[in-house]
Formats: sequence, structure tokens, C-alpha cells
Amino acid sequence: MKDATEIILNTKGNHHQDGRHWVASQQACLRELAPVEVTLVESTEEAAQAARKSALKGYRKIVAAGDGDTAHGVVNGLMGLAESHRRQIKIGFLCFARPHHWSRTLGLPRELSRQLEILSAGHTLPFDVGRVDCRDTAGERVSQHFLNGVWFGVLGGVREAWNHPDSNLLNGLPRITARLRNAVSPAASRIRLESQGLVLHEGPCSQVMVMGGRYYPAFGAVAPQADPADGLLEVSWLESPTLWELGLKLSRMWLSRRGGRQALLDWRSVEHLRAVSLGEPVFVEADGLPVGCLPANITVATHALEVMVAPVAARLIKPKFARLDKVKGGRLAGNLKSAAGM
Repeated sequence: MKDATEIILNTKGNHHQDGRHWVASQQACLRELAPVEVTLVESTEEAAQAARKSALKGYRKIVAAGDGDTAHGVVNGLMGLAESHRRQIKIGFLCFARPHHWSRTLGLPRELSRQLEILSAGHTLPFDVGRVDCRDTAGERVSQHFLNGVWFGVLGGVREAWNHPDSNLLNGLPRITARLRNAVSPAASRIRLESQGLVLHEGPCSQVMVMGGRYYPAFGAVAPQADPADGLLEVSWLESPTLWELGLKLSRMWLSRRGGRQALLDWRSVEHLRAVSLGEPVFVEADGLPVGCLPANITVATHALEVMVAPVAARLIKPKFARLDKVKGGRLAGNLKSAAGM
């Protein structure tokens, strides 16, 4: 099985469109990636289990097909292996329709035929993988690896209120409205961010994004010049403004995916981060999926996975943002201040 490829695909629930695309393209995939096996899963957890089992069986190419949720599961499954075993495995990503956040970071082409060419060639680069350690709503410790980023803040409470099992249009709206009021309350989401013995921020904070890659689901290019192989995390945050200002800044963040600019006003490049809630519970997501609540420790494993990329991707864009050890006190305002002092 040394040269065999394992494709892991979710076709259930919200992933039914991936199933339709797979039916239309499976002949090309099986032909170009032969010898190949396909494993169908129904959740992110099953994707993680399938990736781990495939690696233990001896597969050396494992492809996450479909959206970023499946890719997230595959990465978590592989990161549970011993490092010596993991480094023998090539991981790839296959998108049938719109590119997801990780395929955008890798600069993968939209055309399926070109994606298959990349996977068939098997050129790889070592990429970083982040890890978040926190607690779930029951207080149990949980750990999740992520490809692109971790997100937490008061608006996570809005999502939690909306997804509440008893929520409907009548009783869900008051919950969501209350969460939005909390987002701009001076006492809401008081968060402390610490790294390398320094306090980056302490006080009201609406949103925090800790990025290893460039794109985050629904938010676009949060860190468009981040290097996913430099061993650093890009930390951005929004202090709690008025509701109008919060909406304006979140709109700027979403629109920045076309402008190629850092969307948030405050940021640092760090090797690790500890985040603590000083007020109400703050919900944590990794790659767009719920993980738990603060406090959280966020770290990065440098060059943890061999990712299949186009040969031209060997020259990665180096980060132009200031590293934490280059900043001497004070608050770093401005979007693109470089380590060279520009």
C-alpha cells in the first residue's frame, strides 16, 4: 500500500452536495489517483478515525475530499500518530465546488483536473499545524488541532444561543439580542491574552482570531500575508466598540478577502498564546467548528504535516507583520507595520 491513495469523503447532512459532485467526478479521481480506495464518513469525528486507520494500514497518501470540516477531521486523526509515522504520510485536499479556507491558503486551482495532477505528482511542503487546549461546556479538558485558525469571542455566544436545542424564532431572538448587547457592554467578554510572559491585551474584547493560515470560514482573508510554515501564529483582536462599530469592523474583515489587507486593527505574531476569560464564558472554535470555552492554550507544531502542493508553491510568501519580540512595548496600531520598522 506504499503508493496507494486513500480518499476520505463525507456525503451526509450538509455534505450531500459533495456526494453529488463525487458521483460526477469519481471516474476521473479513480483513474488519476490509482491505486485508490474511498472511505465514506458521516462526521468530522469519523473522518479523524478513518484517517488514523488508513495511516496504520499503510496508506502513504491520504486525501480529504470536500469541505474544510472533513479536512479538519483528517488532520486531527493524523496528528494523533507518532511523529516518525506521521512524517511518512502525504496529506492532500480535493475540492469539488467552491474552494474552502485551507485550499485557498494553499493556492489550489479550482479545476478538478489540475487538483488531481497535483495529488498524482505528490510534491509536498511541510506545514505547521496549530493546537488549542481548553475545556468543554462540562468542564472536561479537550484538545483540537487546526489548519488555519482559532476564533473566540462574544459572538460565539450568539451562535450558541441560535443553536440552542430549545431555540426557535420566538424564544431564540431574545437570547440572540441579549448576546449582541453583551458584545458591546463594557463588562462583556473581558479577556486577557498572554504570550512569552507579556500581556498583549486585558479588558473588553469582542473577537479574537489566532491564525496559522490565511483564511477563516465566513471571515475571508483574516491574515492574507501569514506564512503557514513559519512556526508562528498571527493573533488579531477587536476591542468592544459600539454595536455599530462592531458591525462596521466585521464587515471590513469580511470584505478584506478581496483587498488582501490585514482586517483587524490590533495584532501580534507569536509562538504560543494563552487566553483567559475575566467575565462570562467565552466560546472557542477551531477551523469553524465548536471546541469548548476559555481558558485556552494555543500552540503551533512547526512543519508537522507533509502537504501536497503544486511545485510552484515551494516559494511561500514570507510574513511581513511584526513579530512580538520586535515590538518594544506599547500598542501596535496600524495594519501593516513591518518588522523592519516601516
